[in-house]
Amino acid sequence: MKYFVVLSVVLAVASATHPYAYGHLYGQHIPLIDHSGVPVDTPDVQAAKALHFSAHAVARSGIFHEHSHPLSYAAGLYHHHYPVVDGAGRPIDTPEVAHAKAAHFAAYNEAAARNSLGHVAP
Repeated sequence: MKYFVVLSVVLAVASATHPYAYGHLYGQHIPLIDHSGVPVDTPDVQAAKALHFSAHAVARSGIFHEHSHPLSYAAGLYHHHYPVVDGAGRPIDTPEVAHAKAAHFAAYNEAAARNSLGHVAP
């Protein structure tokens, strides 16, 4: 038994290393986040995007002539709804949704007061 203990101690001492020996292992990459919560591209990606968009601008400057349609024809082409966003980039509720939320929370508070549960709307 004492040989097993001595062998265990010798192996433990032999395998022990300084904690800085693992300095080549890095943690997970943490991206840079701008003020609006969007990850910032690396400088090489920003340069590639700038080059790409400038190539688009050069390609569109004079070679292609886009034909404009009269408003009566163009009015029905694109049926897009772009949401209204606040300063943080979150979509703002439409008046109908805001009214429905207010009615829901009023009904919830009224039911909570009736049942005296003490719960309130967030």
